Amino acid sequence: ALGLVSLALARFAGLWLSPATPALALLLVAAGGPLGRLARVRVRLAAMHARHRLMLEAIADAVIGTDARQRISFVNPAAERLLGTPRAELLGRPVAATVRLAEVPAKTAEGVDPLLLAADADRLARLRRADGGERSVRMVIRELGRAGGGGGMLVLSDVTRQVELADELTRLAGQDGLTGLANRRLLLERLERALAQASRRDGRLALLYVDLDRFKPVNEALGHGVGDALLVQVAARLAGAVRATDTVARLGGDEFVVLLDPIRAEPDAAHVASAVLAALATPFLVEGQELTVGASVGIATFPADGDRADELLRRADIAMYRSKTGGGGSFTFYSAALHAAVLERLELDRGLRRALAQDELVLHYQPTVRLPEGGLTGAEALLRWRHPVRGLLAPGGFIGLAEQTGLIVPIGAWALRTACREAARWPAAAEQRLLVAVNVSTRQLRRGDLGAIVAEALADSRLPPDRLVLEITESALLDDLEAAGRTLGALKERGVRLALDDFGTGYSSLAYLKRLPLDCLKIDRSFVQRIGASGDDEAIVRAIIALAETLRLSVVAEGVERPEQARFLARSGCRVAQGFLFGRPAPPEELAGRLGAAAAAPASPPTSPGSG
Repeated sequence: ALGLVSLALARFAGLWLSPATPALALLLVAAGGPLGRLARVRVRLAAMHARHRLMLEAIADAVIGTDARQRISFVNPAAERLLGTPRAELLGRPVAATVRLAEVPAKTAEGVDPLLLAADADRLARLRRADGGERSVRMVIRELGRAGGGGGMLVLSDVTRQVELADELTRLAGQDGLTGLANRRLLLERLERALAQASRRDGRLALLYVDLDRFKPVNEALGHGVGDALLVQVAARLAGAVRATDTVARLGGDEFVVLLDPIRAEPDAAHVASAVLAALATPFLVEGQELTVGASVGIATFPADGDRADELLRRADIAMYRSKTGGGGSFTFYSAALHAAVLERLELDRGLRRALAQDELVLHYQPTVRLPEGGLTGAEALLRWRHPVRGLLAPGGFIGLAEQTGLIVPIGAWALRTACREAARWPAAAEQRLLVAVNVSTRQLRRGDLGAIVAEALADSRLPPDRLVLEITESALLDDLEAAGRTLGALKERGVRLALDDFGTGYSSLAYLKRLPLDCLKIDRSFVQRIGASGDDEAIVRAIIALAETLRLSVVAEGVERPEQARFLARSGCRVAQGFLFGRPAPPEELAGRLGAAAAAPASPPTSPGSG
């Protein structure tokens, strides 16, 4: 109508237009109607399609489109790169035959494409490339439905690097940073898994708890760098002593655990433990230095010793402790008797700590006498524990534990202060120059602060230094003779007397007898008690007395119980003795009474006492 009106107006105006003008007018009219709107929509859709296709071509994720028959209808360049196949070879192919997932079969039992079953899935998978390589991908599948022509869209994101990093973090989380062995976390995971499998198959396994015997002195003397290098070599030897399927873990410090899975019987575990001990007994060469450490091993087995990971580990540790206290260099199987002994030790440890805090410790004194007349020269302070349940305990029942736990250091300091204070109050002791002897442990000597503790004890008690005798065992000198010599030299300069205890039972080296500022040698009771029964022991006693005279040292014989022993010692030149023949260890008040009775005896030159 608009075209006709236009034509009429044109003619009315006297204008002549081309015969095509009506057609053009009609087209103009159509452009403003439904057909025009449809054309514009098609243009916009084409532009949108182009933009979307450009986006799909540009993104880094692989995008694969499929038609209603699950054949590939579209792939972007990222998909070509990920699959390793050109676009031309991909188009029209079945998607299941092209996108090969390592953990998904090509067809299910019903012959259905697994990708269809995984519609709307979002998961990790392993993709096999055309060249045979594999990549980790995150896969997202969406169905387009009828509106989309019945096809689908598969998006694959290459996450291989992220998965590798996650695997590496997981590996590092279960790995000891120094040795590369499994750590406690990974050991417990593997042990729990092994226990579950062994329970199902009625199998057996074993745990070996390995603790190095002499690592701490190496670490302290040579530094942590050498200690760490040594631990790395230890780890390598442990790994070489077991099967490739076994687990070797480092719990920390110098403690290692070996999981043997499976074993047929206990002898299998014993065989491996022997191999481990042999491997670690051979000297190590670290930074040009030859180091020997050795080890103690405890063994717990499943199912005999428990069915939980923490329980087996704890019981293997208990067995290892028995090996350690037995001198090291051996292995021990866990038993119920061992468990009871450990529980008793824990209770004893708690009680000993309480004893120190609640003044349950006391000193008893055993006199030392001159030979042959028997006059008092002093006494040795001997530790006792007034246990609230078990009564009065001699040191043999708890000193070993105190040494192992380090409690011997505060206990030793207490004993030194108490002995000096009580000796300063002995009747007539100052006039007779009676001496008090106090034992010094290896730990006390090794700490380096013994001089300060002695000085404090002497100052508080006002006991003259030359009335104090410190008794040191040979074992206390062996770790570091130079350091021990410096400490003892400083004490000697202060005026304190020094005695070497239990002489004859250790190394008895003439070298350190010459180098250390000693005053006295004490003949061990094991030789004295066989006087009259063993000619060899009598010869050893005479030799020790002769050696002491040559070195200008006094001699004390301990453990004298019979008169004939005292007579033999006197004839052989020993001038001081100690033992049950002359008196048992007694509380301070009993010794004070005896000293008071002896106050009228003539004074004699001071002589170092020995131990009882």
